[in-house]
Amino acid sequence: MSNVHLSTDIEQGSLSLATLVDVVGSRSIRILTAPSPADAIVTGTELVDATDALPELSGTVLFVVSGAALPTPVLRTIAERAASYNYAALAMKTNAERREELRAVADDAGVALIEVADHVSWRYLEATIDGLLGEHNLVASSSRHPSFEPLFSLVNTVAERFGGSVVIEDLSRSILAYSSVPDQLIDKLRTEGILTRRAPYSPFNDEQYRQVLRAETVTQFAPIGDEVARIAIAIRAGSVPLGTLWAIDGRPDPSLPISAEEIQFVTSTAETAASHMLDNLRIQEANQKPREAMLRRLLNGTDVVGTELAELGMSADRGVTLSAFSNPQSTDSAIALAQLRSTVAKHYSSYRDDAISVSLGGTVYTLLGTSDSSEVKTLAERVLPLLDRAVGEGSRAALTQSVVHSGEIARSRQELDEILRCAPEVSEPRILQLDDVQPQLLINSVGDLLRGRPLLSNLLLSRLASGANQSAKDLAHTIEVWCSEFGNVARTAEILGVHENTVRYRMQRVIEQHGLNLHDPDVMLTVWLQLRAQSANQSAELPAQ
Repeated sequence: MSNVHLSTDIEQGSLSLATLVDVVGSRSIRILTAPSPADAIVTGTELVDATDALPELSGTVLFVVSGAALPTPVLRTIAERAASYNYAALAMKTNAERREELRAVADDAGVALIEVADHVSWRYLEATIDGLLGEHNLVASSSRHPSFEPLFSLVNTVAERFGGSVVIEDLSRSILAYSSVPDQLIDKLRTEGILTRRAPYSPFNDEQYRQVLRAETVTQFAPIGDEVARIAIAIRAGSVPLGTLWAIDGRPDPSLPISAEEIQFVTSTAETAASHMLDNLRIQEANQKPREAMLRRLLNGTDVVGTELAELGMSADRGVTLSAFSNPQSTDSAIALAQLRSTVAKHYSSYRDDAISVSLGGTVYTLLGTSDSSEVKTLAERVLPLLDRAVGEGSRAALTQSVVHSGEIARSRQELDEILRCAPEVSEPRILQLDDVQPQLLINSVGDLLRGRPLLSNLLLSRLASGANQSAKDLAHTIEVWCSEFGNVARTAEILGVHENTVRYRMQRVIEQHGLNLHDPDVMLTVWLQLRAQSANQSAELPAQ
């Protein structure tokens, strides 16, 4: 089979495919099929992340990792979309069985196909292209997973051992690497996950992930629903979770416990994966960590000098906006908090390069260099469904106004904390803003005032609400509901689920035995405020379920 020859003439300020082949060498890469016109110009690289999410960047070289293992219809869709966006080429590691088929798919779509030799690292190829683009004063688009190649090698090793498809996922359940071993066992859910690069929905997902992340060793799962048998292990750096490894169990009898030798094999693979994932994080976050440390100082209001926004690459003229995310589980679980932060950070960074996300006190805060409230709300709306899957239901977001000075960010954090504090008492909407919680903010403030100044509290109400006597608590609750319903006995009885005469009897006791004149509007207001504030405080103190 002869290689397609492309012209080596280079336009001023551009990089051609032919030049790329010449520099890397024909033993490492070669062009199997070329589009028309014969020479394409390269402007950057991209890793195929999902069949429906290719960036519209003309001149891109698209790395289709493990492309030879993908079904033909999926490859055809990728090729057609790449051609429609005027990509320079698809880059794949092929094999003898599918080489002609892949060539035909690319040729039909009208996009160049580069065959990458097995010994060539994707990272090397990416670095080479970026270097050449730098020499031509162009800007390269970098891959989103700089260290994906070692992870793909690891999952292939596990797949060869167990005979089934293997994936490595991060804490947000995005698939970082998947195996491509011939004849590996695979099911519908795994196929869907590989195509979308995300673990697909399953009613068993949340409990399975919790079980794996809590376990200290390998976990086995029997076939259930559409899933065949699986084994899984958490990938950790020390005690810090980084992700999970999942292998479809293709052994002759997956119901048998895996051997001690197999456990050691999977465990050592997970440890190796952790080192590569940490390297990846170090590369990606080399510049991000100082920014995160600075944001934490701004949130705490310590050592603020006034130039922080400029140092973070944000403009005070455009303003900045702080958002907050919380989940009932994240306040008590380090794993849940790590999942919450990881999901939020990855979501925002895919839309905004300037986004910074940190976790403090069980809450995740994200700073954006914009004052556009509609953009901030849209991004929050998009991340909440992802948090439902990664952390569990119950995640809420809080938004506040933009600010223009770094010294104001600590105040923004305080406002967000106060807004999220209202969440147990304000069920809707999921994204809370000041107008949504204004009444509850006042009630919470009254509760804080009463706790700080006991003289302002009605001692009778305090004893009734906090007493061990259930009848006393029932009486306090009846008073609160009666006040909420403006003295309507029928509505109060309906809400409490008791007879109207029971309500009348309790309220008569309040007036005659305890001397509360609830017909006085001032008394009624202060009684209701105290009881309502006490109820809100008790709701906020309930443990996460």
